[in-house]
Amino acid sequence: DLYTESDLICLLNWSEIDASTNIWKGILKDVLSKYSHTKKQTAFFFLFYCSKRSSESITEALDLLQRFAKHARVMLSLNKNEADIIYRALYLKKSKNDLLTTGKEIIGRLSIDTLVLHSAKEAMAFTKKEQVRVDSFFTTEPVISTGAGDNFNAGFCTGQLLELDLESSVIMANAVSGCYVRKGISPELPDVVNFLKNISTAN
Repeated sequence: DLYTESDLICLLNWSEIDASTNIWKGILKDVLSKYSHTKKQTAFFFLFYCSKRSSESITEALDLLQRFAKHARVMLSLNKNEADIIYRALYLKKSKNDLLTTGKEIIGRLSIDTLVLHSAKEAMAFTKKEQVRVDSFFTTEPVISTGAGDNFNAGFCTGQLLELDLESSVIMANAVSGCYVRKGISPELPDVVNFLKNISTAN
C-alpha cells in the first residue's frame, strides 16, 4: 500500500547498504510488478559515494535502474565524483573533464527518464530530448556543507512533484541546497521563496 499510494519512490544510498541490490530486486519482483498506475510514478535514485563498490556491482545496479524504468519514471542524481565513476563503468574509460559532456554520454547510454548532475558551482539535468544547466547559489562561507547534496535532491524532487519544468526544478534544487548551506537547517517552502527573492534582489 505504501508504494501503491505514493507519487514518489526514493531509493537512496545504494552504496551504503550491503543488501541494496537484492532489496531493489525484491521491490521489482514483489511490489512494482503487482500493481499498475494510469500515470507512471516517479522513482528517484541516489547511489551515494559508489567508489567503494566494484564495477560489476555498479553495472548490475544500472541494469536494475533500467528495469525500474518499465514501471516508473526513473530519475538518477549524481554528484561529479559519482558521475565520473558511473561513466567509467559504462564506457570503461575516464570521463571528460566537463560535467555537461559526461552527462550527455551517461543519459545516452542509460534507458532512464532523467539524469541530474550537480557540483558546488553548477547543476544540470538531462532527458533524451532536453538538457539544462544552471549555476548554483555558491557561497564561500557555508555554515554547513555536509547534507548539501541531500537537500539538493529533495529540492529537485519537490520541483518535479510540483510539476515544474526541468530548468525550474534544477533552480529549486539549487535554492534548497543554497539555503541549507547558509543557514544550517533544511528549509521549508516559504524559506526557499524568500531565498530566491533575496538572491534576485541582490543581483
